[in-house]
Formats: sequence, structure tokens, C-alpha cells
Amino acid sequence: MGRQTVSGLVPEPLADRLRERAQVLTELADQHDHDRVLAAAGGRLVSYDNERKDIRAAMDRLLAGTPLRSDGALAAEADLKRHVLTHRHTNLKDEFYAKVRAQGRVADSERKLRAKLKKTKERLANLIEENKRQQAEIETFARVVNVLTVENHQLRGQSGHKRAPVVALRPAPDPGSCSIGPVEHELNQRA
Repeated sequence: MGRQTVSGLVPEPLADRLRERAQVLTELADQHDHDRVLAAAGGRLVSYDNERKDIRAAMDRLLAGTPLRSDGALAAEADLKRHVLTHRHTNLKDEFYAKVRAQGRVADSERKLRAKLKKTKERLANLIEENKRQQAEIETFARVVNVLTVENHQLRGQSGHKRAPVVALRPAPDPGSCSIGPVEHELNQRA
């Protein structure tokens, strides 16, 4: 068996080959030679070329305003996962967005998002105004409660004022009865 690396997991000859292969891949990636990177990494060279062709065809359709699969999303129109476009074909993605900006057109999806954002901002502004109005009402009510609390305390604390006697009221006689209640009796006596 060959010499082991420090970690003891990978034999040194294999680690050397992996380092060399990684170095080659890094150099090719730095040169932006994606085809050779995929070939060196054992990737699908044909698939890579087909992806690029599909992306270019999708770009042409979207820029012409005749999409087949999407409402303006390049990855969806090219029938690719978004990360393939944003990580593997960044130059095509950047080229597409530059062409869109040069045309001065805004994609329908972006237009819809902008309209939704505008409505959301208006609703937020309305809610902020409503919140301010309610805060002012709450402060007013708090002041009223404080004043009433102070007045109530003052009234309860006054012991020098003579209070009117509390008179118990009896229930009213039934309609049609001739009985005289205590209030009528007292009025009759004074008269």
C-alpha cells in the first residue's frame, strides 16, 4: 500500500492526482473555456452545447416577443433550471439582460411585479396614516381617562359636603289598583 496523507484517509498518489486534476480544472475555468472544463471533468459536453443553443433560441423568442414556455423568464423559456442559467451560463444571462435593457422593454412579469409593488406601497402608506390617526385617538382617550380618574378621586375624597339621603324606592303599584304609595301619601299629607 502507498504512503498515506496526514489525515490518513486518502493514499498520497491518489491525492496527488486529484490535486493535479483540480489544478487543470481551475486553469480551464479561469480561461472561461467551459467546454473543455466539462470534458476534463467528465461532464456532458453535448448537453452543455445544447443548453447554450436552447438559451440562445429562448433569448431570441423572448426578445421578439414570442415566448413559447414562459412569461419572460429566460430559464423557463429555455426549459432549464434557473441555477443552470445563473451559475453555468452567466455570460448568456448577462447578455440577455443587456439586450433587454438596450431594447428599453420591460418584461410582462416585471411589469406585473412593479404594479403589485406600487399597490403594496400605497396600501402601506394608507395603513401608516390610519395607524397615526389611531395613535392620536388613543392618546386623546388616555388623557380623558386620566382627567376622569382625577375628578373621581377628588369627588370621593370630599367629606365635608352633605350628601342627600338615599331613599329606597318601592315598586310601583300594579295598574288599576287604588293603593297610594309612600310618595303620594306624603304629598297628600303636605297639601
